[in-house]
Amino acid sequence: MLNVDDDYSLFLLGQYFYEQKEFEKAYHYFEIMANRNNFQSKYQAAVMCYDGLGTTLNQSKGFEMINELATSTDPKARNLYQAAAVNVGRAYFYGAGTIRSEELAEKFWKLAADGEEQTGACTLAQTTLGLFYSLPDHQNFEMAFHYHDLASKKGSLESIGALGTMYLHGMGVKENEEKGYQYLKEASTKGNLYAKGNLINYYYLRMLYTKAGELATTMVDITDIASASKETGCLEYFIKIGISMGCFFYARCLTLGRGVQMNETLARHYYSRVSELPISVKRL
Repeated sequence: MLNVDDDYSLFLLGQYFYEQKEFEKAYHYFEIMANRNNFQSKYQAAVMCYDGLGTTLNQSKGFEMINELATSTDPKARNLYQAAAVNVGRAYFYGAGTIRSEELAEKFWKLAADGEEQTGACTLAQTTLGLFYSLPDHQNFEMAFHYHDLASKKGSLESIGALGTMYLHGMGVKENEEKGYQYLKEASTKGNLYAKGNLINYYYLRMLYTKAGELATTMVDITDIASASKETGCLEYFIKIGISMGCFFYARCLTLGRGVQMNETLARHYYSRVSELPISVKRL
């Protein structure tokens, strides 16, 4: 029989219902425990408020709870503060449930990235900062390289691919074609589609057309971007760029008969896919 005074039992019950996708029941138990100041339950309840799972969508309430965890000095919240800080950073960056502030987003991402605990959330924060410092308004390639380098050593697929392009083009680090190629090859082999698109570009520009065409065939027909993102942990935006690059260079191969049999009809199909994907790649 369930002991309603046993905090851990109630948390497990909420987690069970969450995994069964019975979100209203899950939120009910997480909310009970959140009101008892159980930090793990508070984190789960906050996420459910943000997503409107099992309760009314309320991002302001979700932010209030997640921010409390990110800034708490209670030792019991120590194992959650990095994950909470990453999400607080996102909330500030997008203005979800709070004001929009890129300065505060950076502050909380750094709180998570520079912490002593080496967790998955720490790695995610490092990758996020690597991408943040590559944005035009915050461009600092040395800092971007620093955080991508840290995250890549912990297995971040996004950061491994980013390092490949940074080494190739000398962004925040001395240009090193061999290192750039190796990072792109590693990330591509592990499923990073942005890295794969850049590797196709690398092969094509060096007239390795057969390699470019063969690699392109492994990714140009991918349409389920969300699933690819979930499987690899890479951002949808960069996945789209990678696929767009692959489609462009594969279409060039098909148009000119480079490394593949000439096929203008198929080339037009893949050119049309480029137009459906990010604008930044249309200038290739």
